[in-house]
Amino acid sequence: MTQWFLGLPDQALQRAQQAVALAEDLSIPYSRVFALSFAAWIHVRRREADAALAHLAALKALASEHGFAFFLAEGSILEGCDFDNAAWPRFDIQFWPHPDVF
Repeated sequence: MTQWFLGLPDQALQRAQQAVALAEDLSIPYSRVFALSFAAWIHVRRREADAALAHLAALKALASEHGFAFFLAEGSILEGCDFDNAAWPRFDIQFWPHPDVF
């Protein structure tokens, strides 16, 4: 992700792919789900729906199998992205506490 924030999307994608491959080789479920999460994140921001959804499907299956609730929720959120527009979830995020409360 560092490469992404440095404005290097191609290098970010390459590093994400390397992370997924390494995590698969290690066969540690948490490492695998973590790498899939970042790879999906990169694909979402690059608006590459097919690749993102493939990583998200694998992420959600693995997270469900091993009880990784955070990653299961993250996968569901990222699946709701609008890949044709801003690559952000289509739903409105409600912030709490509301500014009018104070």
